[in-house]
Amino acid sequence: MSSTSPQLAIAKASLTSALFRNDPVACDRSDIDAFHTLVVAAVQRCSPPNVQACKRWIVAHIVPSATRTAALGRFLSAFVDSLTELSTPTTQKPRLRARRKRLHVLYILNDVLHHVASHARDSGFVDAIDASLGPLFASAALVERSPKHDEKLRNLIQLWESRQYVPASTVRKIRDAVDSASSSSSSSGSAKNSTALETLDTCGPATKETPFVLPSIHGDPATPWYDLPATTWLHQLLRHPKRPMKTDLIKPLHMSAGAPAAGLVDAVRDVLRGVDQIYAKDCTAPAGAENRDVNELGEIIILDQATGHVLDGDTYYGWSRGFCEKMKKQRSSSKPQSKPQPKPKQKQKQKQKPKQKQR
Repeated sequence: MSSTSPQLAIAKASLTSALFRNDPVACDRSDIDAFHTLVVAAVQRCSPPNVQACKRWIVAHIVPSATRTAALGRFLSAFVDSLTELSTPTTQKPRLRARRKRLHVLYILNDVLHHVASHARDSGFVDAIDASLGPLFASAALVERSPKHDEKLRNLIQLWESRQYVPASTVRKIRDAVDSASSSSSSSGSAKNSTALETLDTCGPATKETPFVLPSIHGDPATPWYDLPATTWLHQLLRHPKRPMKTDLIKPLHMSAGAPAAGLVDAVRDVLRGVDQIYAKDCTAPAGAENRDVNELGEIIILDQATGHVLDGDTYYGWSRGFCEKMKKQRSSSKPQSKPQPKPKQKQKQKQKPKQKQR
């Protein structure tokens, strides 16, 4: 079963936006709806006709565009992360396991990569989707251990390596992601869900505990500046809050790949915990929840009981309230004080000399 999440909604909206653009030809709403229907059908029943129908749509509408390809990778990553397993009564037909559904997504990509390698012979698709392959394989490996499932993953990686669907560096990255996810899944013990779960202090449902790894780059180089993560704007916003941003300087951020610092991991967990408090339906209300309300923008705001003024607020989307207030103060403090303009000098009337009469 696929559960709706903020990450999946954002990734789906980003892909839809890319498909609406003339890159190279815009898709209409019916085409996009047909694509999502094909993906669900191929994931639920991984038959050759379903997989090939999905592959043909991707080849026709996504492969020619690097921007759409990168958006597809982000969408599939969020899609497989949203796949969960639900226990069913013994009288009902058992549901398809989440690990098989995630493997079916990789089979769809396998058909697309085979077509690109055999017919298109263009590395643009591989380069654009490279950043999403590691998370896709890691999500497929982050399940309850199954020898058959592990063997299918290894065979698929070996197939991509032998037929050179992806570069050798990508194969190594995929293997590292699978090994890391498998070790994390093994250390979780006898988990009944398809992913390692972590119970939050304030929320009833558990959330996935995935290994935190810093990527080498944050943002896709093939993505236009206006679709890059908002973090890429911070350098110009903080240094020059009054100047218009230079779009040619908005580029992906390069980072040192590997294990992040403990402080960064704690900050990420705090953000995720706050997101769950905002959106989880069965979260335990924190202290002071009786003063909480929702404004027209969908923000969770805290009101002063006496005056009704907004004291604080939070939302997952957009800039945080604290950052906006900081930038507002910075802009107001950097404004030059207006000096009184001097009054214009009154022009003295020049006396006109009397014209001499012509003789």
